[in-house]
Amino acid sequence: MKNLITICFALVCVSFAKAELTETISTKSWIYKNIEELKIRGKLTKLDLQNLPLTKGEVAKAILNETWNENFGYEKVLKDELTSELETELNALSNKGLAKNFGVGLELEPKVLNADKNFAGRFVRTLEENKNSTQKDGKTKLTTALRTKLGFSVNEHFGFYQKILLDGELKFQENFVGNERFGLRGYNESAYILANYDFFKAKIGRDFLVLGPGKTGKLLVSDNSRPFDLYSAEVKTGFVKFSFFGIQLDNVFADDSSSTIFTTFSEVAKKIPNSKLSTYFLSNRFLNGHRLDLTFLDGNLNFGITEIFIYTGKNRNFELRYVNPLNFYHGVQLNDESKGDGGNTAGSLDFDFYLKNKFRFYGGIAVDDFQIDKKEAEDLEPNEISYLLGSSLADPFGFSGYTISAEYFRVANRTYNAQDKGAEKLLHRNQPISHSFGNNFELLCLQVSGRILPKLQADFETKFYRKGDTNIVDPFNKDFEQVQNVESGYAEKFPFVQTEGSKVEKTFEYGLSLGYFFSGKLKTNLDVTFVNTTNYQNQSGKKFSGLSYFKFGVFYDFYHLF
Repeated sequence: MKNLITICFALVCVSFAKAELTETISTKSWIYKNIEELKIRGKLTKLDLQNLPLTKGEVAKAILNETWNENFGYEKVLKDELTSELETELNALSNKGLAKNFGVGLELEPKVLNADKNFAGRFVRTLEENKNSTQKDGKTKLTTALRTKLGFSVNEHFGFYQKILLDGELKFQENFVGNERFGLRGYNESAYILANYDFFKAKIGRDFLVLGPGKTGKLLVSDNSRPFDLYSAEVKTGFVKFSFFGIQLDNVFADDSSSTIFTTFSEVAKKIPNSKLSTYFLSNRFLNGHRLDLTFLDGNLNFGITEIFIYTGKNRNFELRYVNPLNFYHGVQLNDESKGDGGNTAGSLDFDFYLKNKFRFYGGIAVDDFQIDKKEAEDLEPNEISYLLGSSLADPFGFSGYTISAEYFRVANRTYNAQDKGAEKLLHRNQPISHSFGNNFELLCLQVSGRILPKLQADFETKFYRKGDTNIVDPFNKDFEQVQNVESGYAEKFPFVQTEGSKVEKTFEYGLSLGYFFSGKLKTNLDVTFVNTTNYQNQSGKKFSGLSYFKFGVFYDFYHLF
């Protein structure tokens, strides 16, 4: 009976909406790829890709306000795909009011999938768990993804939306939190109320949040983990935008004296001695943040400053001192540490520059912890910093419609981890909030993308990365405290390998992605990735090579206006 109710509920969660100007566009949507390609070619420059998601209305307005050269092939292809997808919103804006159209919608993607779970999941397993997960675990299966939508736009400024995702691919996700029905795992992907005006935007509910530049990941907040239960707001005037948010992260079982966390109490009972069971409790977790964006050169140059603060505890809730967006979190933290009400602060600086010669240059730095004093052994803790640097060049050597890109990402060991309170790790639903690789890695990514045919998008990508044997989920390493003479200092190799006899894992990865746009409603995708890894799972001499990921899917958006 419960299974029947689940199916019926999914099928009736259809869209009843007027023009959905205030609906946010999923951060995983192909729309952002088109916008990025147009921005680097001098179009839609005022759209802000450093604070996602955008709304359909924001993109539609930018399209209407842009001057287009209808004779330019690639530009026109990208624009036509966007206008086809946002036809209802564009019509509503052109008529200077919302069309009184209601509709029903269902997104369906049947797909053939092969993904090696052990290979993909090694970034979210502990060192000990990875030692027992070195065998290939890839199986080909036919599955599907189903997304339903319920929405209502009161007017062009105010709307209510909900999306539910059921996806068989989630079975390949390590440490998934949730239930499974008929081979599908799922969750409420979004459920929010949004108000959007020219100078102010506010949202409360569940949705993704992505900050700053980066193709393979972000410095602080990305869409790698599940959508957040949050409130957010932004105020903008001229070249200045100030935004702030509060997120309720998932609860975990933890204590206040170690960096080990568990999702369920049964896991605690299995791995923690009975003498220490009483010290573990269900910890509430909250993350507050604020960001300042300065934009110049008609939207082509952006500087961003972000600070986040994660705080946890058995009886803690949102606290006004951190909800206050004008407070400097790190200063508040330093003043309150003596009361035992601390937390973990991190900050970032980033930039994104689109030059007129079709060249994009971006980068940034994030600091989780930085040591100034050198008085005690604990002061020798290495700095916890991440770096990002990337560039893109459009239409290289006269090849219209193609873009070449390069990105370097480096995250130091212990970054985003927590020393004494495991609940303060930068994780949500067992997944890293920033980069999917977590920490203790460096990555170089090269990509060539373009249109083989007007409707056939191709992306060829190669990655080379090195990874140490500890992840964010591991206990916080304190080898630096073993130094007898503080003046002699402490140094460790990067990436860091904690276990004697283990080696740095090295991976060369190459993949091809093809997408064919039949129409705004019908698309097909093919993704294939091969890898060659040495010292797999940091075990000396162990190798992993061959297919790591394959997917062929057909996506159709059943949407009918009446």
